[in-house]
Amino acid sequence: MHKRIFLWVCLLAAALSVRANDLQWPSEAYAIWGLRQDFPPQTSVVSWSDWLVFFNANNREPGVRMVLNEMAASGIRTVWWRTFGGGHALYSSQVDGVTTGNYAGQGADYSTFNSLAEAVKYAHKLGITVYAWYTPLEEAHGWSKNVRSVYTDAHPELTDYDYAGNAMSTPSMYYPVYRAYKLALGKEMLETGVDGMVIDFERKGAPGRTDNWGYVPALVDEFNKKYARTGRPSQKDPDFIKFRAGFVGQFMREMAAATHERGKKFIVMYQYPTKGVCAHHDVPAWYKEGFVDQISVTNGWPFDSVTPAVLKDVTDTFGQKPWPIQYAFFGTNQERLAQGRLLASAGTPDIVWFETTYMHSDNKYAVPRELACEDACALTSPEYDFAKGGTLHVSGAVNWELSLNGKVLAKGQSGKGYLVTVPAGSGKGALVIKGRVPANSTAAGVGLWGEAVGADGKAVTVLTGRDWQVDKGTLATVGVMGVPPFLAPFDKEVR
Repeated sequence: MHKRIFLWVCLLAAALSVRANDLQWPSEAYAIWGLRQDFPPQTSVVSWSDWLVFFNANNREPGVRMVLNEMAASGIRTVWWRTFGGGHALYSSQVDGVTTGNYAGQGADYSTFNSLAEAVKYAHKLGITVYAWYTPLEEAHGWSKNVRSVYTDAHPELTDYDYAGNAMSTPSMYYPVYRAYKLALGKEMLETGVDGMVIDFERKGAPGRTDNWGYVPALVDEFNKKYARTGRPSQKDPDFIKFRAGFVGQFMREMAAATHERGKKFIVMYQYPTKGVCAHHDVPAWYKEGFVDQISVTNGWPFDSVTPAVLKDVTDTFGQKPWPIQYAFFGTNQERLAQGRLLASAGTPDIVWFETTYMHSDNKYAVPRELACEDACALTSPEYDFAKGGTLHVSGAVNWELSLNGKVLAKGQSGKGYLVTVPAGSGKGALVIKGRVPANSTAAGVGLWGEAVGADGKAVTVLTGRDWQVDKGTLATVGVMGVPPFLAPFDKEVR
């Protein structure tokens, strides 16, 4: 008798230990969870090139989906997708003169794959908003010989100059042809179906634009003619600073108009405390003019955290609460959590997490997850007929209990997959998954698929998705269980 019981337990354990991620989950099977309603939304940037370099992400569609699943499972609902790494396009741009990234070390030829378009397509399946993160002042990244565009060398006649008259090896927005080139790139990004544009003025180009730049001889002559001046204007001359910034402003107005024509949102990211006008932007004037929809601020180098005092200062300046940018590679999880809660208490409308490759490597996705996701909730399906039983596969990032008509069918642990048999005679009813997120987990969510066999003997597909209900928070689709497998170890099971 004892041997029989032991054998039965072993067989049951074997049945329940089938790895859900070893199965070919249908692409319609969403992992779902409840998002808290008492915390502001959270945004995350994606530097696709960084994921390929540092974390061996797969190229093309599987890798894009892997990253977005990771974002969604942590509670992120908006993504800024990087479109340029220095002067190299990180999507298959067709604009004449552009340099498209082709990095053998990453196994990535961006000219053959539109990562931005794929990100939009997949993120929208998850209910995630995607903005094109555009750095229009960059033609190189960090310094003049790093990830340098061909455009700079092909157009020396468009170069900017410093106060001393040195060519700065980066084109100037003073020239209409350069502004038109940058506008064409932005419009191309909009055609992918992104939900808006983020124009980044933190990255000012290489080796770094300052008020010492912007002394194109023709620009200086035009300024002197307008203001009845002679000679070379001072770097501190407020009229000259606004005049120089005005040429970037011309690009910004046209870029904003193209964005708004498509019903999309236009966001400007810039570095606090340089909140006023400088040689390359005049954010207060642009916002006052009305074509900037949202402002996002950092707190200066070296990546200081934005504080409630900064939020208040910027709010007083613009009459709008900005989205604060938090650099994820500083501080412990507890320090990041405390900072997030502090910003939430100050009334921030959103929190933007930067350098999310570090969040992945240092387990910091537990921060947005804890701030965004319900610790526990119950998920209820539509009604199904299990008169003749059924089979269900369940996998999730939560510890869960599955029941039907008040009877517990199975229990499971986070990170494991299970095959659950629904006995014949179970009748009609809604499935209920009660789950709880383990402490320090970077992800939340559970997925289920299988079939219910009704009294007529016909099998009906059962899937977790947007037609389920949640008892706490707002139901969110936090992953797709298909390819690559959701919640699989990314370095081993991405297909």
